[in-house]
Amino acid sequence: TFSMPMPDAYKRVLKISNGLKSNDLNVFPVTSHVFMSEDIYGANEAMAPDNDIVIFAQRNDEIYGFDNYLNKFVATDVYEGLSEEFESSEEFFE
Repeated sequence: TFSMPMPDAYKRVLKISNGLKSNDLNVFPVTSHVFMSEDIYGANEAMAPDNDIVIFAQRNDEIYGFDNYLNKFVATDVYEGLSEEFESSEEFFE
């Protein structure tokens, strides 16, 4: 489980599709399936074991999630640190 409610924008994505894979962008599904072997829980266990961020998506070296310390949605380059902050889940999932 996560320390936050599921964002409305993420729920809207999941209503259309259980995960999304497009142009190197992976929006993690709630449950894995034949096209996406890693679900949101497995991705977070592997990439954010300290629960400092809840990861919803990944593109190449960037992870997209909710930073529990900043209390904001962020895009973070895994090698260079924070690259962008978003004010809302709608802006984040655009």
